[in-house]
Amino acid sequence: MKKTIKFILITGAIAALGFFSLKVIRRIRELLKLSKTLPEYLRDITHEKPTMTCSMSQTFLTGKIDLKIGFSEEVIEGEKNLEDTIKSYINDFYPILSEMDVRITFYKKTVEKPKDENEE
Repeated sequence: MKKTIKFILITGAIAALGFFSLKVIRRIRELLKLSKTLPEYLRDITHEKPTMTCSMSQTFLTGKIDLKIGFSEEVIEGEKNLEDTIKSYINDFYPILSEMDVRITFYKKTVEKPKDENEE
């Protein structure tokens, strides 16, 4: 009897671990796809390609995504509903990621001026 209960508990723990592992792997895969497609989508909307970094933190049941998106000052001031647009894009095309807490931060992208060869 004890062996049967022990077997059931170990099998259940392994199945739960496998389920949550697959769920995390699917979220990581979708986040990688989002990091490739979201800048192109934003370029179509704002006519400027943003710089973007994304990170994900995962606990046992919940997860959080941090998106840091860099635009020029004109785009940040001109587009007021950009955050809502990004969240609706994630909800429409990446429903696995929409379950997570999505935090979006905008920053001003700096433009590096190329140095002349004569200046040192």
